[in-house]
Amino acid sequence: MRVAMRGIPLSGLYPQAALALTRAAQTGDVQQAEALSVALEPIWALYREYGGSLRVAATIAEVTGKVSQPCLPQPLKTLQGNDRKRVAQVVEQLGLASEVKS
Repeated sequence: MRVAMRGIPLSGLYPQAALALTRAAQTGDVQQAEALSVALEPIWALYREYGGSLRVAATIAEVTGKVSQPCLPQPLKTLQGNDRKRVAQVVEQLGLASEVKS
């Protein structure tokens, strides 16, 4: 199933969303897994655009206050400027800004 592996980097930031996606995939509920994955498509699009999940996930962690800045070791950097604003907009759009890490 194509949706199962995309949620892995998301799990540290949004465990409830990742768990729901994982459980749907594990139980073979393809429709639910696909629906959950489609709902998260703006995040998957950011992953594709910025070459993976590391910088996007780290930027999400910073903009939501889950970690202090800078959170990546040098020479790695989170997204900045308009790219950072775009990530923050996606988080807000998806209603993920308020999900608390368990």
